[in-house]
Amino acid sequence: MYYLQKSFTKEQILKQDHHKWPLYAIIACFGIPIVLAHLLYYFNYAKNHTATFGTLITPPLFLSSPKQKTWKIAFLASKESNPLHLKALENRHQNLGKDQHRVRLISLNPPSTKGHNTWKPTALSRKDYQSLRQLKNENKPCYYFIIDPHSQVVLCYQRGIEPKYLDKDLRKLLKNSHIG
Repeated sequence: MYYLQKSFTKEQILKQDHHKWPLYAIIACFGIPIVLAHLLYYFNYAKNHTATFGTLITPPLFLSSPKQKTWKIAFLASKESNPLHLKALENRHQNLGKDQHRVRLISLNPPSTKGHNTWKPTALSRKDYQSLRQLKNENKPCYYFIIDPHSQVVLCYQRGIEPKYLDKDLRKLLKNSHIG
């Protein structure tokens, strides 16, 4: 009973005021991330960090070729086509593993595909070919394309793109796609 009746002096009460720091720590743990997220959002932090390496084609370009059940990696062949680069893309295609059957490699200009058995030559209408030739990626012409099963050109890439970047974009599309 003695300890209940003991009175505390003002100095003793002020010394016991240290018990509020856990409350401030909890408020800081929840408040700092919210404030930081708002600052990053309103100062457009993520605007310069793109999710794709190619250029998204908007509005989508529909090719007149018939719809198929596979995604396609296509290239506009030219005299400057690098066979080593095409071979690297073929290796990337083989490394798709379980998704390999969902993707085909096609050449949109058959004459320069000699020696590349994996690239299936595909004939395009003159209108489609001209449309693809006009697409740009950072003001440079596009030579590589990702085409979905509905024959829409989704992404385009310039010549000399690292095959790993095309592969990363394709894997994202395959992972999030319910078609093909």
